[in-house]
Amino acid sequence: MVNGSLTQRRTDNALLNVSVVGRQLVIEGNLNALGIIYDSLTGVAGEAESAVDRAVGHHAHVEYLGEDDQWRSPDSFSLVVGADWPTA
Repeated sequence: MVNGSLTQRRTDNALLNVSVVGRQLVIEGNLNALGIIYDSLTGVAGEAESAVDRAVGHHAHVEYLGEDDQWRSPDSFSLVVGADWPTA
């Protein structure tokens, strides 16, 4: 996505759902479901910020893991949260 936006929708659904509508990335679910995204963002950011003396290409996958997955919707898009830090 280039020149897109991110929308967060807090719902009663316990399953995280990631979708794309036009140029808009939409994440939705209840507070615990949205926590999957928040945890991924803070984990990747923390790793990147601590990389004072080295380059980091850290990333986290947020994706449906099959029938036993109780946290992500099966129709959710796969999402990779990444950081390329520090920049030159």
